[in-house]
Amino acid sequence: MTGGPRRRPRSRLERSKAISWRAGEIFNGKGVCYYCHGIDGYLHKIPRLETDTAKLIAKLNPPPTDLRNPNVLRLKTNKERSRAIREGHPGTGMFPDTTMTDQNLADILLYLALIRKDPNPEQ
Repeated sequence: MTGGPRRRPRSRLERSKAISWRAGEIFNGKGVCYYCHGIDGYLHKIPRLETDTAKLIAKLNPPPTDLRNPNVLRLKTNKERSRAIREGHPGTGMFPDTTMTDQNLADILLYLALIRKDPNPEQ
C-alpha cells in the first residue's frame, strides 16, 4: 500500500457546510453582495461603508431585497438568479457581477438557498 490513510468521502452535510462557508466568504467579500443585502443576507447588518456609497445604497428604489425571506423574492429559479447576478437585475440598483467564476456563482446560488431555508436548493 502506498500513501497515507484513505479519507472517507465527506457527507452531503459536510460538503454543504464547506460550500456554505466558501460562498459566505464570496457574499461578504469579493462579491460585495453584503453592501446592499447585509452581512450574511441580514438587511439590518450593513457593513461600514464609505459615506457616499452608503448614501447611494440608502437611496435605492426599490430597496435591496431581503434574501432571507422567500415570500418577497421575485426570482424563483436558479436560472433567473444566475442571470440577475451575471447581468444585473432590471428595475433595481443591482449591477452585473462579471468577476465571479462559474464555481463561485454555483456556490452563491446554494448559499442563497441555505439562507432562505429553501427545501429545493437545486431549483
